[in-house]
Amino acid sequence: ELPFPVVCNIEDYTDTVSADVAPSTKVVVEFSEWIPNSEDSILTVRVETKMEGDLVLNNNLEEKKIWIYKNIPEVSALYQNRPNPFRDVTTIKYALRNKAKVTIEIYNVLGQRVYVWDLGVKEAGFHYVKWDGKDSRGVKVSSGIYFVRFTSGDFQAIKKIVKLR
Repeated sequence: ELPFPVVCNIEDYTDTVSADVAPSTKVVVEFSEWIPNSEDSILTVRVETKMEGDLVLNNNLEEKKIWIYKNIPEVSALYQNRPNPFRDVTTIKYALRNKAKVTIEIYNVLGQRVYVWDLGVKEAGFHYVKWDGKDSRGVKVSSGIYFVRFTSGDFQAIKKIVKLR
């Protein structure tokens, strides 16, 4: 067994790792993480071995087509926060069907706004914010029931959340 280089090419990404494999055996090779530069496109992944003295060249190259697409939700939505109830921090997830201006507000049971995220225009996709249970002045809110109001363009949704001490 001699180590030999294995090269992966995708667009402008290239990574080379060293592999040890005995004749007539298989080995799994892992390359560093790759993030595509483009969305909604078909790319060619090319993996090639480069063994010195290899006379059988027809098994040294593998090419596959891959489809890169952006994960866009079918509808805009506000999801239930997690954890709920919560003590310190909770995550509020939401989905945008289209690019839109987003505002998320927290209200107490008296209808008073205690916190707001004016997030500006966000791209279509899945997003989240974290709430640390503090009001807009940085003071911890009391335990109890609160409401999250999510506004995105003409879409609105409200969820009930529970804050524990």
